[in-house]
Amino acid sequence: MKVGRILLVVVLLLSFSLGLYLGYTSARQTTPVAKNPVEEYLMEHYGVSSIEQLIAKYRTEILSIMPVEVEAGQYLSINEPTLSGRIVSNNAKVISTIGPVLLSSSAVLIVSLVTLFNLIRGRRKELVLVLIIMLAGLTSGISIGQVLAQSTTQRTWISAYTRGDWDVLVFRDGDYAVAVDEQWNVIAKSTDHASVIQAAIDRLGTECGKILLKSGVYDIWVKNGAGIYVSGAVEIAGEGINSTVLRVWIADVADIDTDDLNGLVFKHRNEKIQFFYLHDLTIDGNRFSYIHMWDSLPYRNRYTAIEFRDYVERAIFERVEFKEVLAGTCIGAGGSEYIIVRDCYFHDCGDDDLGQYCDALASGEGEYCIISRNIFKRLTDSAAAFGNKKKAIVKGNIGVGLGSFCYPYGTNGQIEITDNIVHDCGALIKFTASANSILISNNIVFCDYTERPESLVGKAIQITTTPYNIKNIVVAANVIHNVQGEPIWIQGAELVKVIGNVINGKPDGGGGGIRTLACKDAIIAENIIKDVEWRGIYVGSATINSTTYRFGHAKIRGNILHQETENTFEWMIAVGSTDYAEIYGNSFIGKPRVGKILIGDGVTKYIIRENEGYVTENSGTTFNLKDGSFIPHGLIGTPTNVILTCLNATYGGVPVIVSWNKALTNRTHIAVNIFWANGTAITDPVIAIAWRAEYNP
Repeated sequence: MKVGRILLVVVLLLSFSLGLYLGYTSARQTTPVAKNPVEEYLMEHYGVSSIEQLIAKYRTEILSIMPVEVEAGQYLSINEPTLSGRIVSNNAKVISTIGPVLLSSSAVLIVSLVTLFNLIRGRRKELVLVLIIMLAGLTSGISIGQVLAQSTTQRTWISAYTRGDWDVLVFRDGDYAVAVDEQWNVIAKSTDHASVIQAAIDRLGTECGKILLKSGVYDIWVKNGAGIYVSGAVEIAGEGINSTVLRVWIADVADIDTDDLNGLVFKHRNEKIQFFYLHDLTIDGNRFSYIHMWDSLPYRNRYTAIEFRDYVERAIFERVEFKEVLAGTCIGAGGSEYIIVRDCYFHDCGDDDLGQYCDALASGEGEYCIISRNIFKRLTDSAAAFGNKKKAIVKGNIGVGLGSFCYPYGTNGQIEITDNIVHDCGALIKFTASANSILISNNIVFCDYTERPESLVGKAIQITTTPYNIKNIVVAANVIHNVQGEPIWIQGAELVKVIGNVINGKPDGGGGGIRTLACKDAIIAENIIKDVEWRGIYVGSATINSTTYRFGHAKIRGNILHQETENTFEWMIAVGSTDYAEIYGNSFIGKPRVGKILIGDGVTKYIIRENEGYVTENSGTTFNLKDGSFIPHGLIGTPTNVILTCLNATYGGVPVIVSWNKALTNRTHIAVNIFWANGTAITDPVIAIAWRAEYNP
């Protein structure tokens, strides 16, 4: 009997332990794979999972309308600096159903077994008793395990995180936000959520630390110009876009009347921020909550989501959504060693109707600026406005319906804008400043005017600077489709290379193809230009600040200019005031409205040769001629020089003389006069002439 009781106790303890384990583990959080907002957006809107796939798709679709394919060259890229630091995967709370299912089914089974126990006798009764004890232990263990997992100082909020993953944890508890430290001590608890996050930042002090914001909506009420002030070195992590949300509220105009650069969510304290890392959350500008008071706002266009001015040394933003920021800048940060914006989603910021403009990023001064794999959609200003950078990289982004995509300013070292897709934007790049070198390659720029009206969409690449503030520009292997205005406009660079681009023009867009002005040297080669309204390629002078700058040397070679739509192209190639122009190996398809090559009066020296569809030299032999005959010459224009040789030494025993009638020669035929030596015209069609004609426009 004693052994039997001990056995029952052992069975009870084992089943209780098993239940405790199952209950505790079933209530714990799990860690799913973090979702990338760029990949989700691409799959939803374009049916692809990467920027590379989308570029390949658009390049194929747009090139399918062109006469030939383009071989895009390979160009060196600037390497992104290697970053170190903690990056913790997203986590999401998942409550298992195993506990409730086991509890309910086990209760039914226990009642059934108790009833059976009262009906039977002997050893069968002992077996049923063992089963009842096992189920009772298992059920009670599951219940207690779930309670332990969900009740001990809010451990259910952090059960998926090991010690060291965070320094301060912030979570929602009803209407409250709560901040706790690693020992689960409460740092702050309040319905003023911004004050709780502020307390978490202040707890870190000058030490580098991580704050984890659990899933939930945190209302940030703006007071004295900002909701939260940042200093020191801090990492703020959420649990994913649309999972952790910081939502802005403005109660009174007085709360944002402190200066003209208000940070609505995060702002500096007029002291250095050594490091700021924000990731995996949404910042909701919530502009419709305060748009009704807009007319009374004292600084109508400077309400910035994050404003660090020149106080941040290093900043990283990854997997952050910015939406409905009314005006100013989503991220304002200058003077940094580096700033990185990667895998973020910016959308619906600014307001065209109210005349309020909003950039995604504004960053002046500093070493590196890296903007990659982001989505920018419906912003009234630029995706990236940066200046005075040693290196700036804008790579692999998508821009839809923007004022402009990229706006560099100030004095820069090296700028790289590559592998981006830009749809219905004011421009891919607007640049009026200075730089040592600019690389713009493998971008796709196209317009169908569904995201932004034609009046707000201009040039694709617009670089207009005072000579010679840019040392070197390479514009290569870009596809530009149906753009209003000039697709490529470059002014004031020392050396320009425009190579291997595809331009499919907008026949009524009021622009040409490639325009380069006041540059020292330019190579414009192997581009395809189709159906632009005015000049396919133009090089010439520019008047800047009342001073006229001539163009230096231009080599225009191997380009294809294709007129398919009627009344497109005024001139296919035009050269204005230039020291030297060399036009060779180009192909001209179709008939422009005026002509194929225009050489202006201000050109000092030029060479035109070996252009397909543009014959400048020709020769041949023609028989059965008489005085006043016309010989077809096949040149692109009226010959400027003609050499004639009579193949009949005499006719009727009298020597024959032939001459070129320049006055009657035209764009299609050479006019000739044929005489005997005594001056009498030969009217019989019996003379043979060898001829050579040249056309120098």
